[in-house]
Amino acid sequence: MISLPELIVGQRINSSSKSVADALRSRDAAFLQTLARSQAASGARALDINVSAACARAEEPELLSWAANAVQEVSDLPLCLDSGDVCSLADAGRQCRVAPIVNSLSPDQIDDGALDRFDLRRPGQRFVVLCTRRDLAMDAASRLSWAEYAANRLFERGVSEEALIFDPLMFPLPSGAAIAEATFETMRGLRERWPNAGILCAAGNYSHGMRRRSAAERECIRLARSAGADVFLCDPAVFVSISH
Repeated sequence: MISLPELIVGQRINSSSKSVADALRSRDAAFLQTLARSQAASGARALDINVSAACARAEEPELLSWAANAVQEVSDLPLCLDSGDVCSLADAGRQCRVAPIVNSLSPDQIDDGALDRFDLRRPGQRFVVLCTRRDLAMDAASRLSWAEYAANRLFERGVSEEALIFDPLMFPLPSGAAIAEATFETMRGLRERWPNAGILCAAGNYSHGMRRRSAAERECIRLARSAGADVFLCDPAVFVSISH
């Protein structure tokens, strides 16, 4: 188990970035490895890898596995495998020397048998659980209800509370202050209900579409910390700048 009070997950190996997508398509391992090293040097304690925007869905399992292996050549940090495709998550997870963070599973995927694809007994493995079904839950009460539902399915299969990381759904701030507040309210409810689980703050989502993204991410991290979040998917340099 990753035993840190707060876990910083570096977000920069993400195919939503054109340069990362180009590197993934050209199999430029050195580019990804440079990002991995720089984030580790900035304080990341896990590394997110997302390839979904760089390939067709049928190609994603192979590409995510390739990227995971490329990063592991230069880093021993746990990988946060970031995909909406269960096959990609399971295949890449088997390539990980250090138990990964599986990011993420929805209640719908769990109902459809997603857990059967993973070795649930693997020590240190963690699962990010989405607090919604396919139709996005916007209010805190609905998100907490779906979190409870998904958590119970995982507990029934022997997954511990400590192995869960709840994703309360962070939307871009331009979507509206009320939506952002619902996310922070969800975090507070999650922390009260599951004191030993992780709670994810995707600060990069919060700042999406804003000119001063670093400032917005710092604001998001401060608010999320006070609401109980302890896993931060962000630029590690931004996180460290708050701590110092």
